[in-house]
Amino acid sequence: MSYDFELFRPAPEMDLTRALEQFHQEEEARVVSGAATPYDEAKEFAKKKIRDVLLHHNAKLIVTESHSKAKENSLEDCEKKSATVIQFDEPEEIGTGLQITLSDDSANVTVPYWHLAGEANAVFHEVWDYLLILEDEGGFRTYDPQVDHVLDLRLDFEKVALTYMRTSRAMAPTLAGKTEKPWWKFW
Repeated sequence: MSYDFELFRPAPEMDLTRALEQFHQEEEARVVSGAATPYDEAKEFAKKKIRDVLLHHNAKLIVTESHSKAKENSLEDCEKKSATVIQFDEPEEIGTGLQITLSDDSANVTVPYWHLAGEANAVFHEVWDYLLILEDEGGFRTYDPQVDHVLDLRLDFEKVALTYMRTSRAMAPTLAGKTEKPWWKFW
């Protein structure tokens, strides 16, 4: 269970609502088709540039690169003609659980709900730094499905952090395994 951000790259001058709809339609079609994303040298270069900036910001990020795979293709075929997906994880000793996934035309950032109060605020400042890097370096815009809004990273930090903290606080007993029996259960 995590708080998720979806980053998409809108066409210049395109209305953000329309760009988001188009992004979701294209993602759904790609998933349904099961096709691997074709290799594009310019997009691979752009992802590596973003990777380097993220690593410059936080050298402790663990980077995993894999190739998108079509349903029928072998790994060897995928490596020759498919795009690289770059995943970033923070080391376990940091304990944030943050994950960043960078694809050709999109990115995702996830934050587990286990952070509370002051810790959540610090983690969200780190997340915000990553989102700013992804927007600045990758030309992405950030959609927050929890508030159903394309974010303005200069203005929306408080609203988003508060939404995360409310949900995190509500989920704390479940995550700790301390849920009470519902009132209607007698046994």
